[in-house]
Amino acid sequence: MGGYNEYGQLGRGCTSEGLQGARVLNAYARFLDDTPELVKIVRVSCGEYHAAAISENGEVYTWGLGSLGQLGHRSLQSGDKELIPRRVVALEGIVTRDVSCGGVHSCAVTEGGALYGWGGGHVGQLGLGPQNGFFSCALNGSDMLLRNIPVLVIPSGVRLVTCGHSHTLVSMKDGRIYGWGYNSYGQAANEKSTYAWYPSPVDWCVGEVRRLAAGGGHSAVLTDASSLKELCEFKLAETVNRSNARLIEDVASRTGADALARLCEKLREHLVEQGDSELMEMHMVEEIEAKAR
Repeated sequence: MGGYNEYGQLGRGCTSEGLQGARVLNAYARFLDDTPELVKIVRVSCGEYHAAAISENGEVYTWGLGSLGQLGHRSLQSGDKELIPRRVVALEGIVTRDVSCGGVHSCAVTEGGALYGWGGGHVGQLGLGPQNGFFSCALNGSDMLLRNIPVLVIPSGVRLVTCGHSHTLVSMKDGRIYGWGYNSYGQAANEKSTYAWYPSPVDWCVGEVRRLAAGGGHSAVLTDASSLKELCEFKLAETVNRSNARLIEDVASRTGADALARLCEKLREHLVEQGDSELMEMHMVEEIEAKAR
């Protein structure tokens, strides 16, 4: 790792700048006697001033700035930071497959599809809601909502996670996407609100999700559609009517299995809302005949 290192986010055991990339120290073994000297890392994520990694056996290690609980440790070895990778003991016995770091929060997905989150949650990026009492979250000196050890956010069904600076996105095993946190630009949820305090649906993409990415005030989803044109065409389903129904159905047939199901569902919903049952039946008959051919 290399770069800015004021808070030990390079994991080298010091805070000197890393103008050239260097191997992360393995010195954390001195803190945990049962940890092997060398650990094979299979995934890594960098936040604003902290980082996290997953070992090949599913353990989570974090280092860097931890003043808002973003490292997941009850206490820190070097004031408000960890200078070398340290295993997150609170997740002991839980096999983790994905991890992501945001500005002051972190999230991890387990082998069983559960999502854990920890760190600062003052704008909803932990997905735990605005009231700390329900989740035993702590308030620091500036009344900022935080959680310094991992807490269960979603019990099952999660496949991928990404943390932006102040928001989070997850992809579920059933193909749905949920987001929460700071949402001033619509980066975290469909709803038009500044904060999405709880996991909220995101439906501005089409196709099976391959990758998620989140930045400061924006998000991106890579699907098997792999086409911006198809993503734009999906919005046509929001205004489907008698004159463009055939066009929308044609788009559905060209975007593939998952997209087809979602678009056809939207089509039927709109037709039912408009009371156009005759047109809906016509399309259903045409679909059945096409399959028969």
